[in-house]
Formats: sequence, C-alpha cells, structure tokens
Amino acid sequence: MSKNFLRSFLSTLLALMMIVTVAVVPASAASVKLSKSSISLTKGYSTTLSVSGTTSKVTWTTGNKNVATVSSKGKVVGKKVGSTYIYAKVNSSTLKCKVTVVAGKIAVGQSSVELEPGDTTKVRIKALGTHSLSVSTSDSSVVKASWSGAKFSGNYINLTLKAVGSGSARVKVYAKNYPKSVYKYIDVDVIGEDDDDIIDDENSSNDNTTVSGNIQSSVSAVSVAEGASQSFTVYASSSSVLSSLKVTSSSLFGFGIRTTTDTSRKALVITVYGYSAETGTIKVYSTSDSKIAVTIPVTVTADAQYYKLLTVKPTTKILQTDTVIAFQNGTTTYYMLVPYGYDPAYANSVAAKALNSYSYNLVYDTTPQKKLANDQVVPKNVIFNGTTQARYVLAPYGYDSAFVDTVFAKYSGIYDYYTVYTERPTSQTFSDEVLSWTITKTNASTGKAETSARYMLVPFGYDETKANDIKTKDMNTNVSAITYTVYTSLPTVDPANFKVIQWVKGTNENHYMVVPVTGCDYIKRNDVIRKDVGYFSYYVAYSEKPTITNSDTQAVYSLTLQDTDGTLRDVYILYNPKDTDYQTKINAAIGGNSAYIGVSQGSIK
Repeated sequence: MSKNFLRSFLSTLLALMMIVTVAVVPASAASVKLSKSSISLTKGYSTTLSVSGTTSKVTWTTGNKNVATVSSKGKVVGKKVGSTYIYAKVNSSTLKCKVTVVAGKIAVGQSSVELEPGDTTKVRIKALGTHSLSVSTSDSSVVKASWSGAKFSGNYINLTLKAVGSGSARVKVYAKNYPKSVYKYIDVDVIGEDDDDIIDDENSSNDNTTVSGNIQSSVSAVSVAEGASQSFTVYASSSSVLSSLKVTSSSLFGFGIRTTTDTSRKALVITVYGYSAETGTIKVYSTSDSKIAVTIPVTVTADAQYYKLLTVKPTTKILQTDTVIAFQNGTTTYYMLVPYGYDPAYANSVAAKALNSYSYNLVYDTTPQKKLANDQVVPKNVIFNGTTQARYVLAPYGYDSAFVDTVFAKYSGIYDYYTVYTERPTSQTFSDEVLSWTITKTNASTGKAETSARYMLVPFGYDETKANDIKTKDMNTNVSAITYTVYTSLPTVDPANFKVIQWVKGTNENHYMVVPVTGCDYIKRNDVIRKDVGYFSYYVAYSEKPTITNSDTQAVYSLTLQDTDGTLRDVYILYNPKDTDYQTKINAAIGGNSAYIGVSQGSIK
C-alpha cells in the first residue's frame, strides 16, 4: 500500500468523521426558551411555565419546595414567602426562572373618599394571602384611620376613616411585613360645610318646613360588582323638595353610598360602592313629607373567587386556565370556580360542609360525616402534588375495598403494588406487570350476579405466592348488593353480614331489600319501603309524618331519637288508638322490631 494512498484514505475518513460529528448537533438548540425568566407569585396562588423550541421531554425541579413547588407540567405554586428558582432541564440544557413569593394582595372598596369635618365612614378592604394589615395616614390632622375593633369576615374587613380638619391626605393600607410591595392607597379630601352636599343631616333646617311635590329616580334598581361603583340620579320637582331629602341604606357591610347635590338640575347624585355580595335597598325621602319617597333595590354581585359554592354558574374567571366544577345535591346543581391543578379533595370538603351532605366514594381532605351509623370512613395517606396527604373516603357498610382503593389511586394518580383495583392501573416503571382476573358480584340494580374485572400492579420479578394469595382472597370474597335498595328479584348476599327483607307490592309482586345483619338503619329501611308501596303502615317508624284520613282509627305518635353518632332525628309512627295493645306495638316500632311492612307481615330470607 503506497503512502499517497494511505494519506488520501486517512484524509477522507477524517472528513467523514467531521461530517458525522456536526450532524448530531441540534440546529434548534439555541431556540429553546423558558416562557419567563422571573415571576412574582402570591402565596397560595399558581402560574404555569412552559418551554418552547423543543419537542424533547422537560424535567421540572424546584430549588426550594418550601417556597414554591412545580409539577411535571410546569405548574408553579407559591408555598411560602421568599425566593427560589424553578429549573427546566431539556436534554443537556438547564433553564431557570426566579420565583418571588409575596404575602398577598390588597384591594380597597374606594380609592378616593370625600368627607366633611367630623364625618366618619367605613371603607371595605379585601386582603388575599395575608390578614396581618397595618394602616397609616400622611396627615393625621386631616384624617385618622383605624380598624376600630373590626374583624375579618372571610377576606374582608372594614377600615374606619374619621375626618378631623379640612385638607387632603393619603391613607396607606399595607401588609405589616411587606409595606413596600403589598399595599393600596386611599385618597381622602376633607372639605368645609357645603350647602350643596346632603349627607344624612339629622338637624336639617327644613325639619319644620312643609313642602309639596315629588321625586323621581333615573333607575328602578342598581346592580354593582364587588370593588366597583355605580351612580344614579334622583330628580326633585322643586328646590325646596331637594333641600328636604335624606338618603338611608339598609346595608351594613354589603355596599356603601355617597350622596351629592346638583342644584342646577334639582337632583341628588347617589354613588353605590360594592363591598361584598348582598341585596338591600336605598331609600330617598323627604324629612318634611313622608309621602315623598322612593326605594331603590340594590344587588352587589360577587367577584370571581376560588372554592366558593354558588347556585349560579360563574361566567368570569380569574385566570384563563380556571375551570368550573359542579356538585349535585338532590335536584339542585351547585357550581365552584377552581384553579388549574386544584385539589378535588379540598373542593369536595368545601361543598360538603356548605351543603351539610357528604357523598359515598368521593375523596375528602377532612373526615366526612356518616350518612348512616354503620357507614365506614376509610382513611389513607396518599401522595398529591408531590407531598403525602391524609385523605378520606366515605363508604357504605360492606363496601368493596378494591373500588375504594381505585378511588384513592385515581385521585393521586399513583397505583400501588400488590393492591386490587377495579380499573386497570398505570405502571410505575416500564417493567411493571398487570395481573387481571374476574370475580362474581351482585348488580346493584337487578340484584343478579355478574362478572367484574379486577387488576393488580406488580413489579418485575414479583412475588408470585404473595400475588396469588391476594388474588385468591379477592375471588373468594362475595361483593354484596347495595343496601336499602328495592330489588324485583332475590339478590345474593353474604349471610354473615347481610340479610334480605321481602314484602309484597300490590297483590302478587314480591320485592326485596338487602340490610346489614347488625346496625340496620330501620327508619331508612321503612322509608324506602313506604315509597315503594305508596302508603304508610301501622306501627312502623318513619322519618316523615303520616297523613291522617280517619281520626277514629288513626293517630300519629311522634318522638325524637338520637343515633349512635349523636345525630337527632324526628320519628313518626301511625297507630290505631282503639287497639288495646297499641303502646306495646309502638314500643316495638321504636326499637325497630316491627315486622308490619306493606300489607302483610314481612319475612326474612
């Protein structure tokens, strides 16, 4: 082989290596960007960062999870006042965004106020993220500001302003530890006595003057949003009527009013300031003639708030990523505005407390109240938003543990190994396996047996003996029919825990109900059967008072019973006062032992 050939071959090979090396460098590496390099976030609130210029996977981390957390999708939540960095790793590049978490935000109902010396008014303050507020005034000889023993109602509190002398001053409301970043100003003008301003003058010189005429409002009603204002005009038929007018409001905290006069138009200009959601009235009347009066209805509409239960679906959002969820309570639908990535358990608890009604198979962040004495509260520590949280599910007696575990897993998004689920679980790693089988359980609507799929997540090289033991135990466990439900065919139950009650509807139609062997809520049982047969039976305890159609043979015995959980409920028993042993039968009904169900004595299967 010649030296020239070898030299030529090596040169060609080196050129090819250089081409290959250049080819593996991404042409768009320089275009990968983080949506923001720094953000300011209120404690408890969130925002979402994004990376552009790449289709590669982004790994999100936080420099200090106590200050701010970040989800796998870039959602940042402010946890504690302070600063940290959020990092986005893309391939070999790491981008960062500085996050500053502040204490909160402040809003004022009025940014400017006009008073006369000696006047006192209240301004509604809304504070988010902090309730540690301070107030100062630029000139205490003009206006003094104080909280005057006021207390927070939710996020609202009233600030009292007292006019001292003529002049202008600026009142500053601020978070105690953050006077330079969390604050709002209220500009106050204190003016001398002005005949053109009528502000509830109790000692009007017109008190002894008789006037005649009328007044007319420019609006029939006023609607104003929280934090906003709305003005309207009341016209008087004469100057004497105008000078005799007085304005009052039915509201204590919902809205405030400011009244000035326009003598050239013989009119009062009334401005309504919305503080918090409320309905009320404004009355304008003459102090000299009670027949001269007009009443204006006022509605203050709520601003957009997270986790507030509403009967009307909200039409506005705080952020574009917000969503509205619904809760059904009987025939009424309630709505709640929630932020992106909200905690369903917290929302469920807020709704349940407001409605005083908890539902089965929902996750709560506080212990739910039982519907029946034999209900079960299932607690579990689950991981949500990267931290371990105590959560709870309300389940009926004899519940299917696999179904409840599925509820927890769907809430947290994490499925555990060696746990039975009713839905196919998501793997933790690519090497995980999912075992599946079927069991026979009772259909809740028909009472008949049917097959149901079961699943178990196991790791690679799993313990087969352990998995088979769990599977065998699950397959041998009969899932019973739902209790206190009417069936038209005989349901299959576990006799150790449940029994079946049978009665006849009409002439020959057998109906059935599954009840617990112990802890049966016999009043609920009786209520369900009464609704099925369509009438009340003698010597049976109900939660609804029976209707008397014949006072000679019908009477109602009423009392209040206390359940084992301390709940009080009214109970009613229909009886025949002509029966010599009616008291004995009533006592049996009170104890839940009455077997008079429907038109004939009930039987136990």
